[in-house]
Amino acid sequence: MYNNESERLRARRQREAPQERAVRLDPDSARHRQRRRNEDSEDRNENAPRQRRRRDLESAKEHAARLEDSAQRQQRRREVESMEHWVIGLDENALRQRRRREQEGRQE
Repeated sequence: MYNNESERLRARRQREAPQERAVRLDPDSARHRQRRRNEDSEDRNENAPRQRRRRDLESAKEHAARLEDSAQRQQRRREVESMEHWVIGLDENALRQRRRREQEGRQE
């Protein structure tokens, strides 16, 4: 009936309801997230041989520099995450204090 997969998909998408289309295009949908994870995995798999060749050819000095860069990126990521947790903690503390003051105000 269809010559190829893209024609089949095109026909199916023409028949779908607007609600189905919205779910399909929703960037937060589970299917979309899974597709992105699969694409990321495929990208990593495609890049692996190239990265392996590059690492095989790099000198000890380049290797050390790459590891140092990686360690610095990880450290920055940890610092940002800890700052985010700290800010979240401050927000939660402020919310608790506000609720406590509101309760005390109602009791008076």
